[in-house]
Amino acid sequence: MVTLIEALLEKRELQGIHRPFAERIIQKIIANTTIEQDFTAEPERYMKKKIFQKIKKEVRAQIREVYGVFFEKKYSSKKDKYVQELIVNENEETVQQLLQIHRSTNERREAYDYLYTLLFEKTGKPESILDIGCGFNPFAYTYLSCTPSYHCMDLACADLRLITAYFTHKKVPHTITCADLTTYDKPFVKTDIVFAFKVFDSLETIQKGITKKIIQALQANYLIASFPTKSIGKKKTIPRREWFLRLVNEHIIDTISLENEEFYIITLKKE
Repeated sequence: MVTLIEALLEKRELQGIHRPFAERIIQKIIANTTIEQDFTAEPERYMKKKIFQKIKKEVRAQIREVYGVFFEKKYSSKKDKYVQELIVNENEETVQQLLQIHRSTNERREAYDYLYTLLFEKTGKPESILDIGCGFNPFAYTYLSCTPSYHCMDLACADLRLITAYFTHKKVPHTITCADLTTYDKPFVKTDIVFAFKVFDSLETIQKGITKKIIQALQANYLIASFPTKSIGKKKTIPRREWFLRLVNEHIIDTISLENEEFYIITLKKE
């Protein structure tokens, strides 16, 4: 028999999400209601009710705040196919078609060479990278122009499995960790650089103050964090995050701006 959580997460793009995170969102929404009992009593009948559709819509909206907001239309139907094509024949075209189906990598896909060149001029070329909330960024590995070990963290467990298939084929030393960063309480892997591209806004909507906690726990020489400068659709300019600047201001060594994204290079070296 299908469970309430399975019914609420039936959409294909939500199948690979970190389950404890999804369950936490759902339990928060249905707390102090009889929804779970009503569903268990008559699941097929309950799923046809308007109240169930309303709950499903709310669950997806809240999950989308952190997971799914960056997916393009072809994400669910094309990602497996494109990764296999990339493994069989990695070239500029196959890399670009895969980066296109994730909104963040799509926006910066033509600037990766330029971006990494500028970033590494300040940090030096890394031998190891931790990418938190990595999305499809690991598939841009070829643009690094170096061969670091690559450690990925994300809510998208299914996508992480695709990344490990790609890295295994390329023989890139790597690890994958499917985790909710707002509740993650294990030591972060020690690396030269940490990428946190368009991550902290979403995490703060779930747990205010989590960014500070994460930064304090990182074990790296540098953190490179980015934020969008325009809303999705590029219709509205988003101001700089003053809360973030207050947190890291004394440690920022440079900023780099793309059309819709600003990157902060932050030293984490202990004096």
